[in-house]
Amino acid sequence: MVLCDILVATPRATREGVTIFAKNSDREPNEAQVLEFIPRRRFEGEYVELTNTRFPSVRETYAVLIARPWWIYGAEMGVNEYGLAIGNVAVFTKEPYAEKGLLGMDMLRLALERTRTAREALKFLVELIEGVGQGGNYSYERRFRYHNSFILKPFPPRNNLCPRLVSYNPFFESFVDFPSTISNTIPTAKL
Repeated sequence: MVLCDILVATPRATREGVTIFAKNSDREPNEAQVLEFIPRRRFEGEYVELTNTRFPSVRETYAVLIARPWWIYGAEMGVNEYGLAIGNVAVFTKEPYAEKGLLGMDMLRLALERTRTAREALKFLVELIEGVGQGGNYSYERRFRYHNSFILKPFPPRNNLCPRLVSYNPFFESFVDFPSTISNTIPTAKL
């Protein structure tokens, strides 16, 4: 199995002067990736159902565009309506792997849906890791456990512009900071 990689290129590093946030996927060959836009939503229930567990809900979540394995609640990478992009990668450590806990991908989606800035998301993710902990199985077909690390990239707001997905395939996803007019939602993906 190949490991994930994340790339962030800033405007000074790109010929077009844009920011690129990209991630390859290390998922299993028969595990389809879903590109999903989830609009801003309101909840009345106490909990939201994650991949392996329930988690306290909030009154309202932000709109997100995510790339996720079909069977997982969370995402490998995504961006929210405030221009916050987050990607995760597996890390293999000497720390024990928990049978129960939150998948890193579930943490990623929760952070996108509930935070506006990279600083807020970092605090939120640290609180999840320290409070609830990482755990569970990351494979649909076999037993596979690992810890996660996260890359957070805020795309600067420019006249209510947000990054849009400009290319996608199951093994390489990228968000590029090309202008696209929106009003409090993420634009549909151009595939």
